[in-house]
Amino acid sequence: MPTFYRGKYGLWRLIYILIFGVLLSAVLFTYYFIYQNIYSAIANANAVTSIKSNLNIYNLDIPAFEKAAAAINKKQIREEFPPNIRNIFFYSSNSVATPTSTST
Repeated sequence: MPTFYRGKYGLWRLIYILIFGVLLSAVLFTYYFIYQNIYSAIANANAVTSIKSNLNIYNLDIPAFEKAAAAINKKQIREEFPPNIRNIFFYSSNSVATPTSTST
């Protein structure tokens, strides 16, 4: 069974084949990478150009901002309840029933 790497330049033939394989795989990987990312690059370029053409500076509504800031500050202030507040869930037992009459 003859082997092609035997002889005077057999080792150099193997090295040549390995280098050629690495270069070929690098070219194929580069082609695959470009093929996969070309559409996203085009979409990103379109998005950037449309954003650049539609630049808008939104005016702030300063009175509404100040009103919201005041409401936030008011909400952060803790309110204290008086200690003698009436408990609406407590009913006293000395309530008086009023008599009703059904006779006329």
